[in-house]
Amino acid sequence: MKKFINKLWITYNQNNFWQKILIVILSILAFSVSYYPLQQRLGNGTAMLSMLPVFLMGLFFGLIPGILGAVLLTLLNIFLIVHYQIASSVAEIFSSGIIFGAIGLLLMGSIVGYTSGLRLRLESELRKRLQTEQELYTQTIRMQEILTQQTDLICHFDQSLNLTYINPALCLFLNKTEKQLLGNHITTFFNDREKKFVLSNINKLDSSPILFTLPFKNFANEEFYFQWAVNSSSNGKKETFEYQAVGRNITKEYFAQVADKESRAVVEALKNSAAVLNSSLNINEVLTKVLETIGTVVPNDAANIMLVEKDYAKMVQMVGYENRVADLEVFRNLRFPLTLSNFHRMIMTEKPVLIPDTDDSSVWIQVSGNEWIQSYLGAPLTYKGALIGVLNLDSSKKNFFTPKHADWLQAFADQAATAIKNAQFYEEVNDRARQLSILNQATHIAIYATTLEEISQPIDNLIKDLIKADFVQLLVWDDPTNQFHTTQMQDPSAIINPFDINAIFHNELAYRILHQGEIFISEQLKLDERIHPNIQENLPFESYVILPLIVDHRKLGIILIGFIKLHRFHLHETVLLEQFARQTSLAISKTQLLALEQERSQSLVHTNRLMEGLTRVASVIELDLNLDDLLNKLGEELQNIQIESMIALRPDNQTDMEIRFVSLHYALTKLPPEFRLISRQVFRLTPQRYSNFHLVVEEKKTLYFVNAKDEVYDLFLKMDQDKNEIILEALNIGQNTRAFVAPLIVKEETIGILTLWSEQLESHDLSAVNIFCHQIASAIEKNKLYQEISQLALTDSLTGLYNRRALEEFGNHEVDRAIRFNSQLSALMLDIDHFKHVNDTYGHLVGDEVLIQLAQRIRACLRDVDIQSRYGGEEFFILLPETDIHNAKIVAERLRRSIACQPFQTTSGDLSITASIGICQVTKGNPYLLSLIRNADIALYQAKNSGRNSAIQFNHDAINGSDQP
Repeated sequence: MKKFINKLWITYNQNNFWQKILIVILSILAFSVSYYPLQQRLGNGTAMLSMLPVFLMGLFFGLIPGILGAVLLTLLNIFLIVHYQIASSVAEIFSSGIIFGAIGLLLMGSIVGYTSGLRLRLESELRKRLQTEQELYTQTIRMQEILTQQTDLICHFDQSLNLTYINPALCLFLNKTEKQLLGNHITTFFNDREKKFVLSNINKLDSSPILFTLPFKNFANEEFYFQWAVNSSSNGKKETFEYQAVGRNITKEYFAQVADKESRAVVEALKNSAAVLNSSLNINEVLTKVLETIGTVVPNDAANIMLVEKDYAKMVQMVGYENRVADLEVFRNLRFPLTLSNFHRMIMTEKPVLIPDTDDSSVWIQVSGNEWIQSYLGAPLTYKGALIGVLNLDSSKKNFFTPKHADWLQAFADQAATAIKNAQFYEEVNDRARQLSILNQATHIAIYATTLEEISQPIDNLIKDLIKADFVQLLVWDDPTNQFHTTQMQDPSAIINPFDINAIFHNELAYRILHQGEIFISEQLKLDERIHPNIQENLPFESYVILPLIVDHRKLGIILIGFIKLHRFHLHETVLLEQFARQTSLAISKTQLLALEQERSQSLVHTNRLMEGLTRVASVIELDLNLDDLLNKLGEELQNIQIESMIALRPDNQTDMEIRFVSLHYALTKLPPEFRLISRQVFRLTPQRYSNFHLVVEEKKTLYFVNAKDEVYDLFLKMDQDKNEIILEALNIGQNTRAFVAPLIVKEETIGILTLWSEQLESHDLSAVNIFCHQIASAIEKNKLYQEISQLALTDSLTGLYNRRALEEFGNHEVDRAIRFNSQLSALMLDIDHFKHVNDTYGHLVGDEVLIQLAQRIRACLRDVDIQSRYGGEEFFILLPETDIHNAKIVAERLRRSIACQPFQTTSGDLSITASIGICQVTKGNPYLLSLIRNADIALYQAKNSGRNSAIQFNHDAINGSDQP
């Protein structure tokens, strides 16, 4: 029934449904109306006329409607027979032939309905097939349109791998027609290596698609990268009969991945190269390692390093030129002015210079030896904004270097610049130490030499060692004859022809320089217009120096220094020569004074003894002492020769003087409380408080006082008479005490005041005191320079704390002192918890900010006497002199809380940082710094294992139970 209703509904939805219904109804009405009249004529045959409606119902609506129509018409016939009283009983009805008519109607309805149903089903199937074909045609047209508009490359190929379909995008890419491409083997478009790869992947193809990436060249031979998806189509027997390949252009993505991979490789190479470059402080080793490792960052055929020397860049190291440059020695000694466009650009922009094609560049300079270079890349080596050199890369291939190489090279150059500068600092420290040692020897000569002969020969050797000179000659000025006299230093004929020195220099260059009192330097003697042609002709030197020797405005002579080859003078060399000239002047002046002393009366013998005492005092001063220890040492030595002293020094950029040392300081501190003010607060000299301040400091005069009481008292805070006497007695000043107040002068600047008082001092000791003041001033200045240079080599550049070298030097000293004097010495080993996570999450720059702030907190929590060092990475080692283990725990806990309780402010925001601390102390059983470090490290490991953010004391019993690495 449900199927019948559905079929009827389908029929209903047809356009002629109601027409068919109307025809059937009309045929039934016509039969019903005409039944009676026709019955009169035809009799029982009238029932056969009902076949027409049944026929129509079966024809129009199918089998079931035909059968129902037969039943309906049979019933209608029975109704009409009864209605028209043709038969009145059942027997009459059955005898009227209605049964045969009903059977005929049923047969008619069934046959016609079944036949019509077949027809309707055939029509329905035909309509469905036509509809399906129409949809398939529409989809085919749509697919063709999609393939035509598709930018991906699409092709079909058969089992023989011959092309059977090409979409327009592929035709356009290859600039060929579909007809030209169809039938070609797919491997035609790939090289041999790529052919093997394609065939190998297709052979592995199963029901699942395969993906692979290959380069593909277009008609212009431009290479693009495509990601290919290949799948297969099968027939009913599951046999592959066709392949489809779709290629998507991923060139940008591919090169982005390649660039990312290259960037990661470069970062790793830079990381490794940084470790290599910082593994040495020898400048030649560093330069060699720079050239050895640059190839891992930027490929090249040859590389060289140029370092800046004044206004020029000179090649100092090279690699890769041996088989490319004919005259390697000439090429090695090339120098270029910094005004060249490439160097100028680097100085102004601090960025690399890239010349992909030297033949097509207007700024490329062709010199002998670089004709083979086709591509050039150079990066500035800068340190704190200053150009220190240039790293150059060369290639024999045009367009070899690209902008990405420039970025990589600059990153490497920044690392190399730091390593080179560190090596230069180290070399400079060693040179300064060597130079200071030479100056000390010169001071020693000045102290102990008694004749010019004892001065001249050492001066010759020392100057040659100091600045690598080829010729040195001392000329002593004789005021009575107004001439120079030579000393026996060496045989001048070995370097220059004999000539009359007075004839050349008298009233000429040396005479003028001596009277002007300024050092004379000529780097290019033959081109120097200041030098007379006669001197230029007789002196076979390229560079020349004349040092005037003057003490207290007394002209003592000059030192002539010659260089056979060109010598470029640096500022520090000039300073060293001036200091050397001062020492030599002092030495010559001293010898002259000694000579005069021998001619003077017995009254001057005292001055001689004093001079010896003062020079002996100066000779024991060591440069490696800090300034306070140096002054204390000076005061002790002066006391050994019964002279008390006070030293005031001027802090940088200040007018007032700060009293840094007073003899009998401890005697002052033992005075009653009302007198101790002098030992604490009054150690400062000002023009207002000290009446002779202007004479000593500004006019640089040495003052002598027969009565030292008033003058020494004038240096201190005024008190009443009774207190004055107590102070003067503590300072060992009596009725016969005399005093000198003298300026300490360096480079015409007063850096301090030296006050000497003793009953032994006399007025004619003025020259001795002045010489001693010069020596002390020079020693103080050299000590300051030495300490500054030493500090550079002993401190960590990032945190400002001591480095491991300083720790070993000072730490061993503290351990030895603790063992020797049986004093307490504790140690802390501190490590930042999870510091690697900070670096990995926020970057190493933020990690550096944390390290800097941590160092500041360490300084804030510790004393000045504590040795604070960066042991390595995020580890810090601290020595606590005169501190037992109990107080060390207190210090460690204070330091731990200082770190943990206050966030670290960084450019990435506030970070909460904690640290673990190991605590130990030195014992007689382990009297070594390394043992102390090891025990502190074990305690640190125990703190780490205990949950971090803790301070734990070293425990001997925990050693065996621990599994520390």
